[in-house]
Amino acid sequence: MKKEILLRILPIFIIILFILGIFYFSYEYDCGDNKACYDRHLQNCKKTSLSVVDEGSSFTYQILGSERDMCKVRVTLVDMPQETNIETAQLFEGKAMECEIPKSSTFDTEILEYCSGPLKEAIYELTIQKMYNILAQSLGDIIDKL
Repeated sequence: MKKEILLRILPIFIIILFILGIFYFSYEYDCGDNKACYDRHLQNCKKTSLSVVDEGSSFTYQILGSERDMCKVRVTLVDMPQETNIETAQLFEGKAMECEIPKSSTFDTEILEYCSGPLKEAIYELTIQKMYNILAQSLGDIIDKL
């Protein structure tokens, strides 16, 4: 009798543990726009998300987990201000980059050196375009003076 009850309860217990394990390992805490909350979770590298508006652009920072003494973070540019030209918006919106930052860090928007991915590439592409435009304009001015 006890063996029959145990055989019926054991699979249910295992399923419940499995479901709780999935919930525990996939749960991501949402800090909203609270940077202090994000910093607390960054110290332990716990899965967390943070929404930030910087110069009119909306970003999402997601702590993905730890790797060695570094914390993996995904930064996604969600959207840009409406006055942004269409080409620039298309270059950036929806792009993400993954960063490995030291666990001892706090929230900082200047983490580009730790990152790689399409968003970082888009930032460099725009920087190169701007530098090219400045160089071309300067050369044009020099040629006009000659």
